[in-house]
Amino acid sequence: MYELPVTIERFENQFAILRNDMTGEFKWPSNNLPSEALHGDSLILTAHLQKNSEKEKYSNMRVMLEELIN
Repeated sequence: MYELPVTIERFENQFAILRNDMTGEFKWPSNNLPSEALHGDSLILTAHLQKNSEKEKYSNMRVMLEELIN
């Protein structure tokens, strides 16, 4: 999994303008941010391969089932 720390610089129409010191500014759809996110908030964007996400989901489900059984 990869993480990118960003700050919400401003909002423009349906986009938030996010800033990272290494990448600069870029647009991000506002509806893909937490509903409580405000101008100036710091966020961490994460990226991972979908196939890893599926493995992680099943692993988490297995742990939950084991906890329910025991």
